Amino acid sequence: MNLLSLIRRSFGLFAFVLAMSISFDALGATKDVIHMSDGRVLHGEIVQENAQSIVFDYLNQDLGISVTMTLPKAAILKIERDVEVAGEPTDDPVETPQQTAAPSGDEAGGGVTERSRTSAPSEGASRFYIVEMSGQVGTDIRSSVYKDVVEEIKAVQPDVVIYKLDSAMLGDSMLDYWTGGNYDGDTYEDDQYKRQESTQQVMDDVQVLVQGFHFGVPENVRQVLWVHDATGPAAMLALAWPDMYMTPNADFGSLGEIWSYTQFPDLDVRSKMEKAWFGTAKGIMVKGGHSDTFLEGILRPNERLSFSCVGRKPVWALNHNGDIPIVPEGTAYGAKIRYVIKDRVNHGLEFDASVCEDLLISDGTAETLEDLALLLDERQYVVMETKVLQDVAEYKEDWRARWDRCLESFREYYKYMQRAGGGYALQNLQKAKKALTRVIGSVRTNESVAVRFKSMTGMDLIALDGQMKRLEAQIRQMARGGRGGGGGGRGGAGGVGGRP
Repeated sequence: MNLLSLIRRSFGLFAFVLAMSISFDALGATKDVIHMSDGRVLHGEIVQENAQSIVFDYLNQDLGISVTMTLPKAAILKIERDVEVAGEPTDDPVETPQQTAAPSGDEAGGGVTERSRTSAPSEGASRFYIVEMSGQVGTDIRSSVYKDVVEEIKAVQPDVVIYKLDSAMLGDSMLDYWTGGNYDGDTYEDDQYKRQESTQQVMDDVQVLVQGFHFGVPENVRQVLWVHDATGPAAMLALAWPDMYMTPNADFGSLGEIWSYTQFPDLDVRSKMEKAWFGTAKGIMVKGGHSDTFLEGILRPNERLSFSCVGRKPVWALNHNGDIPIVPEGTAYGAKIRYVIKDRVNHGLEFDASVCEDLLISDGTAETLEDLALLLDERQYVVMETKVLQDVAEYKEDWRARWDRCLESFREYYKYMQRAGGGYALQNLQKAKKALTRVIGSVRTNESVAVRFKSMTGMDLIALDGQMKRLEAQIRQMARGGRGGGGGGRGGAGGVGGRP
């Protein structure tokens, strides 16, 4: 056999093997199909998965490109794995949303993908960066949680940042945040002065949060607040942006608690507290362009208030002489305005969304993101999905799980300190030390846990460290044969719950 024949025979064998390989690959090809809660059906391959999210190589069959995206499991309805492929169509009628490439992970702070909510290509569409603000102000919604968000906005330069605010004073699954007292592992005792300290702390952090976005986000990026609920301290956030929209079922208000907690018997103390707290609250809300008269009226529950309109400019008065007197629980507008009183504390005025739009408190009402886009005159847009935004969305669940563990450890600490006065005293003190070590670790590593712990017990990290030093001294003394002086649940000289 000559050389030419050998080459031809070898090439023919190679071609045959290659063809068979391609044929078998085609016959055995599979894909993963993910059904999203927003209606999208994504075809591609799952490349990584954990308890919170899926990293997915999505194949856009219209454009012939593959995009790696991170999908939160909370937004996934169903996953079909290893679905056999039999001649993939070039056009999938179910997949109307388009995927486009995004800045690299280094540029976008951990990876950015974009998904279109229109049937048109995403070229030229505005990019929406949606920031979740859900839960309690001061813990779930806390300034430190959003530092990376501000930095990512600077890096990726979206066209519109939408703050999705959903915080109801009376609807949260945990205790109302604005509390302050003493908790000894068994019983809780309210403390007026610590309640005031907690309120001031919340207001200070809201101010830091608002300033972070107002001064940190570039001026060419439009900022919009979209209220799903904003009652209690969240109302300050709602009024902190000039562009504020609401969903039809949203409520706004209940800011009178600030005033209520300044009402000391001592008139001089009361006056100073009102001046300080009102100054902070107004400093936050005035950034939304609202008049001092309106802010004064919603901060003071017993103040008369009325509304008039000159063109499209709201005019508020601290009396009932305007075109629309704000009279709750009455007819017309009054049917959608309430005075809220909880635990004998006057929270003041609360408004429905329709009233807020009519009285020019909000700029409009939008039930869905599509409705909001129309009000913003954004006909085509893509929603950006990033690791940073996913972390923010998951923060609430994460810190609350940490809080549950911290509180359980604190109860264990208290239990073993109670037993330290009887038999097996040394062993119980050592178990108390282990429990207290876990408490300190939780408080040290998570700011929201630290805030909640101080609100309930009155103790911060410094007080806990002092508690630990006293406990260690008791253990050393007992190990040397002394009595230790523990027991009774007081945890040493400082006392559990911060009481003397």
